[in-house]
Amino acid sequence: MDWPNTRVVVTGGAGFLGSVVVQKLRARGCRQVFVPRSKTCDLRDRDAVTRLLEETRPHLVIHLAAVVGGIGANRASPGRFFYDNAIMGVQLMEYARRFDVGKVVALGTICAYPKFTPVPFHERDLWNGYPEETNAPYGLAKKMLLVQAQAYRAQYGFNAIFLLPTNLYGPGDNFDLETGHVIPAIIRKCVEAKRQGRSEIVLWGDGTPTREFLYVDDAAAVRDWSLTSLRQLLLKAGGRLTRHARYFTLQLAESYLTRTLFWQILARIERLAWHPT
Repeated sequence: MDWPNTRVVVTGGAGFLGSVVVQKLRARGCRQVFVPRSKTCDLRDRDAVTRLLEETRPHLVIHLAAVVGGIGANRASPGRFFYDNAIMGVQLMEYARRFDVGKVVALGTICAYPKFTPVPFHERDLWNGYPEETNAPYGLAKKMLLVQAQAYRAQYGFNAIFLLPTNLYGPGDNFDLETGHVIPAIIRKCVEAKRQGRSEIVLWGDGTPTREFLYVDDAAAVRDWSLTSLRQLLLKAGGRLTRHARYFTLQLAESYLTRTLFWQILARIERLAWHPT
């Protein structure tokens, strides 16, 4: 790809993963990276989406924008999580097609997988059940982008791929206890307990679920190769190019029991209590 002359829109480009992706694009020599901000470009608004594409005329759209949060946020706002994520993605891909954008790379979520998916996850299991109920509205909204990408490729020959990252962590993460994910939430609880001289913290659940985690820079690196030719990628991996081989799970990660993860983060807390959810 001729990066110096390639125009790229990165939705969510100021966020946790997006800021790292933007850095890597610029390191490749991409001089025209456009990062729409929600205050001035509401991706739920059709007019805002068309205005964005008219003004930037991108060759490539990387869709990372999402309304996300932890267990508490998903429970409190399931309707918002479904609608906002669905309308942003579906609308953006439709108008990217209408504006003849060369390629769309859409980011999904590990929450799209069924509740009882065996670990490690495999793409063949993606449709073998309903997602975990707490995350289902968010996970299914994102999963529809895969359906849309496959449908658009079949009918219009549109070039779109769909990536499903596992749980990300790293610098710039969200440490809010209501909206953050498990690693930053545990870190914050441990830090606050030490500062306050407490010897116990309380975590949700019972510690038995298994979670997989991927460092944000590693996720951005995988995103980097997803921008290359899919045919070249599959040939390098020894794979075959088929109609439905357009979604991948980013799983260069470690699996941990939740209670094991806690002790790896900070072993100086004397007592760990669990709050069933």
